[in-house]
This record gives sequence, structure tokens and C-alpha cells, in this order.
Amino acid sequence: MSALDFDLIAPEVIAGIRVMPELHERVDIAGLARRVLAEINPDVVAVELPTTFAQPAATAVARLPKISAVVSEEPGEDALVWVVTPGDPLVEAMRWAKENYRGTFLIDPDVRYGSRRRDHLPDPHALHSMGADRYTDLLRRLAERTTHDDGDRLREKGMAHNLQQLAGDVDGTVLALIGAAHVLRVSKLLSGPTAPPLARRRRTHVSVRHLHPDSLTAILPDPSLAHGVWEMLRRDGVPA
Repeated sequence: MSALDFDLIAPEVIAGIRVMPELHERVDIAGLARRVLAEINPDVVAVELPTTFAQPAATAVARLPKISAVVSEEPGEDALVWVVTPGDPLVEAMRWAKENYRGTFLIDPDVRYGSRRRDHLPDPHALHSMGADRYTDLLRRLAERTTHDDGDRLREKGMAHNLQQLAGDVDGTVLALIGAAHVLRVSKLLSGPTAPPLARRRRTHVSVRHLHPDSLTAILPDPSLAHGVWEMLRRDGVPA
């Protein structure tokens, strides 16, 4: 079965842009992302990470398989943290782009995040028992019901604008990996006019920190062993 038969890719609402919903830090979705990347073979990869994280994100991804945390601690704000693991779909997309000499762009505008919440989305391991079609249909339906606030809407408008700008500058296909909770609204926004978001352009306190292996079990949604197996499969040339 072709990766595109999974119906993970939204319609091309604007020429040259394809959008894939993903679940952060989940190894099963990283494998699916790899298949989609191989099928589409995009000229540019876009990922849902803050635009201000570009350099530290590249540094952390280059450190793999050592697991890092990109941490920003701006005065008066909660810390913003991204744990960089081999089995994160966003990481897989960034690594694929580097290995295939493609550009990578971060498209999430750096706006003040709202309160953290847990979206009720299906366990990605169910992909193997349900089959891709049923799983992605459930993922789409549940993601559409997730609550969102003004901060989410601002981020989604910003991602749509950044994608439109990127597509205008690229001669070829852009594949964007966006969290499932946002992907439908971003896709709809792409079909109309957008405006640049009022967002932070840079952060003054961003660092890349090594995480001790003993802490990984408490931090990662998937077992650290799963990420280790995925890293070995990648190294040995796991088929897409």
C-alpha cells in the first residue's frame, strides 16, 4: 500500500503544499512520516516548531542519538521545552531533509502559549491493529473536536501564513508536519488570504541540554527502548 493511501495528507488547498497530521514524540508516527516523506519526496520540509528555535533545533537534531532538550527560559514566562528524540515525527522529517539535501523550515510563530492541556487522541500504536485508514479517520475526527483557545488560533493563522510565504519562495513541493489538533484548521486557512502574525522574532535565553538516560522514562511518552530500536532501524536502512 502506498503511503498516500493512508489518507494522511490533506487536499492541496494551495499549489505545492501538502499537510500531514502528526503526534509529537510518538515513534509509530515517525515511521509513518518516513513513508510519507519517501512517497512525496518533497523539495522542502516544514515542521510545527517555534521559528525562534531554528538554530538550537538543528544543533539538537545533529546530536542524535544523544537525546537533548531545547529549553527557553525568558524572564517572566514559563519555560518552553522541546525534547529531541529519534522517534519524534518532526525529528524524522528534519533528519530526512538533511540526509536528502532538502531545506527545513520552522513555521510555528513564537506567540505566548496558553495553558497546557492533554488532547484526547488515539494511541498511535493502534495504527497497527486498526489499520491506517481506520486509525487516521479516527485521528481526524477526534482532532477536530479538540478544544482550542485564542493562542491556538493565533498560532494556526501564523503557521498558515508562514506556509503560504514558503510555498511562494519554493519551486516544488512543501510537506508540512503539523500536530493533529491543528492540522484541519491550518489547512482551511491556507485556502484564503493570511497576514503575518505578531510574534517574537528571537529569544535571548535558549539552550540545548543533554538529558541523562535515567530521566528518559519519566519524560518520554514512548519507552526509551522504542526510540533506541527506531534509531537502530534507521541506521540499518529501515524501508519506507
